Amino acid sequence: MILGFFFFIDLPGENSCPDCGKPLLPVTKDYRVFLGDGDSVTVANLSYQECTGCHQAIIPAKSAQRLDEAVRDYSEQLGPNELREIREKLQKNKTLLAESLGLGSKTWLRWESGEQSISRSMGYFIRSMAEFPEAYKWVAQRGWRKK
Repeated sequence: MILGFFFFIDLPGENSCPDCGKPLLPVTKDYRVFLGDGDSVTVANLSYQECTGCHQAIIPAKSAQRLDEAVRDYSEQLGPNELREIREKLQKNKTLLAESLGLGSKTWLRWESGEQSISRSMGYFIRSMAEFPEAYKWVAQRGWRKK
């Protein structure tokens, strides 16, 4: 969801821009992320490298995590910790919960580990099931089939 920068896992010794080849300089300043819907989120004091030629930002892994968290908070996406708390509240393991919701067996695991982001609409659905466990039970048991 984050747009407008290159993301590289920290590569020691990389001192030139992958786009234009000009030198990179380390910077720490406010960084603005533009979202697809025209909104933006600003993260204060973000450390990254900036190209002296094309001004492309090269974001290291730790800073990218801060950006992801800021975007997730702004867009009300469920984060890994919230998903874990919901799963524990529902008293289910990751595989059973995923299968109960009609997800692939590893989808919940990727969401809860932070490897993959959850959509906002699925987040709303999961929040409603956490608030109303009987809704989870109905979905897990495929209640619509019992008529």
